[in-house]
Amino acid sequence: MYLFLKYFKKRIAQQTPIEQRVSYGILSGSVGLGSNLILFILKIMIGLFSGSISIITDAINNLSDMLSSGLTVIGFKMAGKKPDHEHPYGHERSESISGLLISIVIMFVGLQFVKSSLDKIISPSALRLNATVYVILVISIILKLAKVYFYRLIGKTIDSPTLIAT
Repeated sequence: MYLFLKYFKKRIAQQTPIEQRVSYGILSGSVGLGSNLILFILKIMIGLFSGSISIITDAINNLSDMLSSGLTVIGFKMAGKKPDHEHPYGHERSESISGLLISIVIMFVGLQFVKSSLDKIISPSALRLNATVYVILVISIILKLAKVYFYRLIGKTIDSPTLIAT
């Protein structure tokens, strides 16, 4: 990931600081969209196969993370717009608004997890776990940790509270 980011920095070196910020934000959102789509597909398949509500819930979490990544891309694209007649000071607040929307999505998904977990406690069922399930979950953890590092690195580079919190 570090080498990818180093290559990206060279490509945007000629941009203005605002354009660089937007480019970094769109890059991080795009990485989130792609990686969360892959994780969602893998986890929903193994969750349905194993009958594990926890894995299915985690797959849904990846779907909500995909939505958050999409909001990040939209927020940075809007924040990068030039000032106009209606917004003489620019559109920088769009990034903060997308951060607020991401927080709302996370809270909603968290409440859904509580509900589905309580349902599973009330009426449990047997799980079908095998080595493939564990391998995919370990890969998922490694990918998530890499994304945290990636987002924090970009967040610190462009001083973005939204990315640092992600």
